[in-house]
Amino acid sequence: MKRIFFLYIFFQISFSALGQSNTNKYFNKINSILLENVNPSSAIYLLEKEVGKGIQSRSNFYLHYRRNLHESYNHLRLTVEMNWEEFQIDLIEKNDSIVYRSVRHDYNKMYQNVIFNNDQVISLVSKWNEFYNATKTLEDLIQEIRLDIEFAYRCGDGAPETETYIEIKKMAKLRQLKKLDKYCQSFSIENQTYGVIGYEMVKLKSVKTKNILKHIKERNAEVTTCHGCISGIIEKPFENN
Repeated sequence: MKRIFFLYIFFQISFSALGQSNTNKYFNKINSILLENVNPSSAIYLLEKEVGKGIQSRSNFYLHYRRNLHESYNHLRLTVEMNWEEFQIDLIEKNDSIVYRSVRHDYNKMYQNVIFNNDQVISLVSKWNEFYNATKTLEDLIQEIRLDIEFAYRCGDGAPETETYIEIKKMAKLRQLKKLDKYCQSFSIENQTYGVIGYEMVKLKSVKTKNILKHIKERNAEVTTCHGCISGIIEKPFENN
C-alpha cells in the first residue's frame, strides 16, 4: 500500500513538473515571437504556425478582433492554446507596428508580462485623457485593455438582463453621471459601449459628453457579446453606423 501511495505521489509530481515545463516553454516562445516581430501580421502568422506544431485536438489559435481603439491605435485580442496551455494575448498596434504586448496564462499568474514602447503608449494615454476628459494612468491601460468581459443587454438561459446592464439603467435613472463617465472613459470598448447605452437613457447631456458619445458610436469598434446562451460573439454594437 505504501509503495502504491509513493508511486502515486511520484507520478503526480512528475506530471506537475512536466506541465510547468511546458507552460514555461510556450510562454517564452510566444514572447520571443512577439519581440522579434513588430509587424502584427508577421507575428500572427508565426504564432499560428507555432500552434500548428501542437497536438491538433489540444491546440487552437483565435484572432478575436482587430478593432480601432483611438485614432491610429488598434487593439488586437488573440487566444493561443498549445497542448491545453492557454494564453490571452493583447496587442496594440500603430501604423502596422506593435507598440504594446501583453501575454498572460489562462490561470497561472506566474506567467504574465507586459512589454511596450514607452513613448508610443504614454502618448496614447495622454491623447485618451485629453479627448475623454479623463485621468487614466499607464496602470489603468494595462488592467483595462486585457479585461475579458462581454457587452450584452441580456445573456443566459431565458435571456435575463445582465448585471451590468441593470446597474447602467440604475445609474441613468439616478443621473449618476460621474459613474457613467467612468464607463465611457474606460480602455475597454465593452465598458465604453455600456456607458453609451446608459447615457442614451439620460435626457440632458453636456456638449462634451454628446461629442464623446457620438465618437464612440461612429467608431463602432467590435465588442465581445452574448446572444441567449451563446457567448463570445464578436460584432459591432451600433447597427446604424
